[in-house]
Amino acid sequence: MVKKYEPTISEGVYPSDGGWSKDNGRDILILSIPEFADLMNIEYNSYHYAWLYDKNLNAYIFCFRLDHGEERAVIFHAEHAGVLLTEEMAYQSFQIAITDASFENLTEKTSYLLLNEIELQRELAAGW
Repeated sequence: MVKKYEPTISEGVYPSDGGWSKDNGRDILILSIPEFADLMNIEYNSYHYAWLYDKNLNAYIFCFRLDHGEERAVIFHAEHAGVLLTEEMAYQSFQIAITDASFENLTEKTSYLLLNEIELQRELAAGW
């Protein structure tokens, strides 16, 4: 039986930038989040995630916890990063790659945290 992940984090961050890409036919949502610099190149074996919806913010919140206990939250406000979640790729399983680098400075050597097999469970209350 898989234990359900219940986020305990009390604050999140907004991505500085974001966009969709493909790698070996897989859709990847790339997010630039400088505040997550300490997660770059971190080793982990597993992670848990949950999508929350905040009606007051009109935002989806992606919460995740790595197996060693590090927990973070990313805010996808409807008029900002949330726009990425309305694209076709977000309606099926995808990957999230988080980097602390700005998009202008991305190279093949850029460090990132890769989270596989993400699925967004949409909330009817969101309407998007």
